[in-house]
Amino acid sequence: MNRRPVLLCLALLLISPLLLARDKKPPDPAVKTSYKDIRTLAVIAVATSIADVEITQAVQRRSPEWREYNPMYGVARPGRVRMYAVEIGTNVGAYYLAHYLKRRGHNKLAKIPQLIEIGGNTWGIQQNLRYMARMPSE
Repeated sequence: MNRRPVLLCLALLLISPLLLARDKKPPDPAVKTSYKDIRTLAVIAVATSIADVEITQAVQRRSPEWREYNPMYGVARPGRVRMYAVEIGTNVGAYYLAHYLKRRGHNKLAKIPQLIEIGGNTWGIQQNLRYMARMPSE
């Protein structure tokens, strides 16, 4: 499978909010902005990342034919350290982008990076649980 189109689409998806943010003038510094929603989404994103990594590791231990399809890990059977390193990087990147957009006044657009992160982790969790349900019991 050619991963280049998928990576290009992901890059464009992450860069497009920045291009939209350039056109808008910076908000008035006297107006106080609440970051409660961004922080709440960050906590949910970290929780889903931890759940995804741990469930993936459990499936990987129980099934020798299982493989990871996330191209960001670079290998078919990534270790726990590699998975956490990638997940920390994506969570920090999503939080920074959300904070940047919120600071520029894009309140609705600021939630999108973290919602994408949460959606991807939730999809991974659901795929792993579905795979575990099909595995023969020991």
